[in-house]
Amino acid sequence: MKEQYRETDVVRNIAGIQFGVLSAQDMQQMSHAHIVSSELYSAPAVTRQPAPHGVLDLRMGTSQKDSSCETCCKNLTDCTGHYGYLDLARPCFHVGYFKNTVHILQNICKICSHVLLKPKDKPGMCEQAKRITSYLQKKALYKRVNELCKKVSSCPCCGAHNGVVKRLPPLKIVHERFRNVKKGSPVLTHYFSQFDTALEYSKELESHLTSNIVEFLNPSQVLDLFEKIPYADLPLLCMNEQFSHPKDLILTRLLVPPNCIRPSVISELKSGTSVIGIMAPKRPGTPTGASEKKRKNNVLIISEKIDLLKKLDGGTIFFM
Repeated sequence: MKEQYRETDVVRNIAGIQFGVLSAQDMQQMSHAHIVSSELYSAPAVTRQPAPHGVLDLRMGTSQKDSSCETCCKNLTDCTGHYGYLDLARPCFHVGYFKNTVHILQNICKICSHVLLKPKDKPGMCEQAKRITSYLQKKALYKRVNELCKKVSSCPCCGAHNGVVKRLPPLKIVHERFRNVKKGSPVLTHYFSQFDTALEYSKELESHLTSNIVEFLNPSQVLDLFEKIPYADLPLLCMNEQFSHPKDLILTRLLVPPNCIRPSVISELKSGTSVIGIMAPKRPGTPTGASEKKRKNNVLIISEKIDLLKKLDGGTIFFM
């Protein structure tokens, strides 16, 4: 049984705990394998050798007693496992940080990514955010910043018009940019001017150009906005540049757990086994009044076969 490593003859006091968000670079630094293959085993599959750069790569440890880890060269008992990582084809929202993602979008400009605070309020609130350490005070400050930013429709930095940002189920974010803009406003007229060429060839588009325009913000667009947020504005978002950044709230990379905490079990059943192949059909001419002993034996055999089917038909079980 694995035991947690503890230093001997050392007495230490915990001075504090700092929580942060793992960045894509942090995941790569703490990993020992880059997962790029979808194959579980290398050819031939009969040998059951884990495929290199697959999710069963032995560099992440081992889950079998007869093999050793390729990273630390230890067996199943001594190796605690090592993480790997895989890159996502496209960014995606983190379901745990989705609410925080929406709040940050409400606080920043959707063009230049600066916090939507007036120039006279930003320096004082930024210094206050750096000075306070209490969680309740930070929460109250963050709520105040969010309320002030919601009231700003024009970015003090670039002058771009910003509207209401809200979430839609299940994981969608919309930006109603011109929600409170009246028809005929210069801002709205300037926005519609970019469709003049399209209107020349299709007059039907004119009926769709209304002030009720909704922009869907996908994860790639949100990631681009978060990457442009100045480091000087991070205290206003209650974030510390040493431990977290808004861009880390969008998933671009995932950690792959070690093999020892998600062991693969080789099934005793062969591929293609089914209930039809196990339960033999009734023989013609079998008397209906069969003996009780024979009937119990048949029930016992079928029960044992069904228990085998509860494993995995096809070879391997993965515990995630």
